[in-house]
Amino acid sequence: GGGGGEGETRLCFGFACFALCGGRFGFSFLDMMERKRKIKVDVVLNAALIVTITVVSLAGFRLVLGWKGSGITDFCDYTSLDSVEKQSFRAYNKYQRPVIDIKNKLYICVTPKAGITKIQAEFKSYLSRERGYKVPANAQNEEQDKFIDLYGPIEHSFPQSNFTKIFIYRNPVDRFISLWQDKFTRERYNNAWVSMVFVNDYRIPSVDLLLKNLYYYIVHGLEDPHIWPQIDYCRVDRFHYDKEVDIDDHRGLTELFAPYWGEKEVDFEAGTAHATKDQAGHAEAHLRLREKVELWRNSFAGSYWRDIDYYCKDRGNKGNKGRAR
Repeated sequence: GGGGGEGETRLCFGFACFALCGGRFGFSFLDMMERKRKIKVDVVLNAALIVTITVVSLAGFRLVLGWKGSGITDFCDYTSLDSVEKQSFRAYNKYQRPVIDIKNKLYICVTPKAGITKIQAEFKSYLSRERGYKVPANAQNEEQDKFIDLYGPIEHSFPQSNFTKIFIYRNPVDRFISLWQDKFTRERYNNAWVSMVFVNDYRIPSVDLLLKNLYYYIVHGLEDPHIWPQIDYCRVDRFHYDKEVDIDDHRGLTELFAPYWGEKEVDFEAGTAHATKDQAGHAEAHLRLREKVELWRNSFAGSYWRDIDYYCKDRGNKGNKGRAR
């Protein structure tokens, strides 16, 4: 009897310990779940707070900069800003090197980074078909030499020549972005005079530094036509051009050149060897650089105000649709 009582006592004590421990474990588990719930709530609230602060900050940043819509001001409005100091390039006497088609009497002015590689490629293809062999890379230089023999130096021959004079232009912001992407990377900066001068000055290419000092590098970057304003380069405000066309207006280009270079042969839809539009990540890089232009819009508009005004004025008459970005 005595042994049985001790066993029952131990058994009761065991059940009591189990109940006590189990209760404590239950409370601990509930506490842990409550803490997790609170942590989740705190994380959500903190995330919402961060998002709210970010949105408000961006909204204020855009308000200060005058951003609207997609966050970038229409560059057609840049030249109307009172803070823009409009620069002049007339005194620098920058003479263009046109693409000249002697047989068809075409005088084509287009700046580097505004589609000159494409125009040259189409013209050389035409010359190769005409001559029955692949013409060398300097074939267009031979055409220029013939023109000079007929009419004198390029810088004085424009008014005297009876050629059809064509001006091909490009969206000025897209042209600048293309210049940066094509000539200011580590692999390619030695392919243009202006980028070599710039990198020699700063070592590490920075688009902010280039935009900040844009007028200086246009004038003192060894007068590189890659960065020279289009209107000043081709003297559009001084000379009369018979035809004007946007390099991105492929239909307009085809209609213009097909009668001369072959309706079935010309192909302005195809890209060129170093077309930045075909590069991976182009859209993201373009937006990032477009935002940089927005930040330095006073400097950009001060140097390219004639290009901006020309591109944006009477856009319907020149084949451009809508407002620019």
